[in-house]
Amino acid sequence: FDPETLDILVITSDPFAVEGINSVSDLPDDYYLQAWEVLGDDNKKLGFTEVAWSSLEYFGGERAQAEFINHLTGRLTADQDIPLQFLAWWSLYDLDNDPHLTGMISQDFRKKPLYMAWKKLFDSTRKK
Repeated sequence: FDPETLDILVITSDPFAVEGINSVSDLPDDYYLQAWEVLGDDNKKLGFTEVAWSSLEYFGGERAQAEFINHLTGRLTADQDIPLQFLAWWSLYDLDNDPHLTGMISQDFRKKPLYMAWKKLFDSTRKK
């Protein structure tokens, strides 16, 4: 693609599925920086059509899932001066066919820590 013709780069990201990434701390600070730099213009934006982190204990459990959303909007984008335009989480609920349990709400309808982190993030952006 020609970066000159783009206003925004929109990607899907499930970094827990990358070999060697087993915890949020395994993600280097510049994890998304190279993708955004392809645009070659600091005025262009980055967006996520779908992001997810597993809530399985192997990947740090439900707390790590909530930690990921905070790192995604902090050290992995804002702290890198990457202008994050929008963010969509993969699924509100843990789906029957999702072996990684990446939803914000468990199959028994319990709100996971991710749900509260997402709500806090949403509420803070609405006030701006």
